[in-house]
Amino acid sequence: MAIAWTTLTNAQVAAGAAITTALMTALRDNPEGIAQRATGHPKIFGCAYDYQEFTANGTWTKPSNAETGDRVIVHLVGGGGGGGRDTFAGNVCGGGGGAGCYHIFQDIDDLDATMSVTIGAGASAVSGPNGNDGGNSLFGTAPTISVDGQQVGFFQANGGAGNNSSTPGAGGAAQSYDATGTAFDDGALSGFSGGNGGANAGGGGCHSVYGGGGGGSPNNSAGSYQGGMSAFAGRGGTAPDQNGDVADYIINGEFPGGGGGGVDSSMTGDTVAGAGANGYCQVWCLREDA
Repeated sequence: MAIAWTTLTNAQVAAGAAITTALMTALRDNPEGIAQRATGHPKIFGCAYDYQEFTANGTWTKPSNAETGDRVIVHLVGGGGGGGRDTFAGNVCGGGGGAGCYHIFQDIDDLDATMSVTIGAGASAVSGPNGNDGGNSLFGTAPTISVDGQQVGFFQANGGAGNNSSTPGAGGAAQSYDATGTAFDDGALSGFSGGNGGANAGGGGCHSVYGGGGGGSPNNSAGSYQGGMSAFAGRGGTAPDQNGDVADYIINGEFPGGGGGGVDSSMTGDTVAGAGANGYCQVWCLREDA
């Protein structure tokens, strides 16, 4: 139920003023009225008044109480790449790349009333040396957004690449596209790209700040390597050690966007390499002072 904002005069809250029904109602309901953006309430700047999260394809809807000058934060992560599993004993396959991340601070007036959201799927696990690529996550479709006077079709966080036999998966980047689908900003800023998968000769997955961590690669003489870490997305999967199995939840990339770990078929009873983790999208709306 919507809460009405109750306005009190200075006299009603002065020292020694009588306790009235209006005063007690305001003390009870006004905090909730502020939270609900009730008509007449005082504005609180810099705090999110709307939050929408997507773990599957959907549509972002601009809040009905949005005002000109409000800002929107979009945090978009792609799907993690998959690790490889070499079918020849003693050979090693690298880990999958972590997904890229796109983090934007956008004027709400530049966004349409609704924006399509596409969530990149994590790479499925494979039994061979070539891991699958993670899917791309998108916010928007052409032509919808204007950034610095440049028409943008959509924002995209690329999925991590799968391990390709002799080449570990590369971390996904982040890109902006114009209305024709041409990339004008590769978004390859430090920390926003996903971590690369561990090297095929054995190595840990690379770290990322906002993107997913890369999956680790096993070493047939020195044990396993950890997946790359991430501050704001999922870590990469850990490769199995030389003594045997690793649980699925360890070898798979962590949600969101972590790359899967690689497997040496001579060192593990697992029949598939690590899968990449799915991506997601978070959207906050904040009130900004004019």
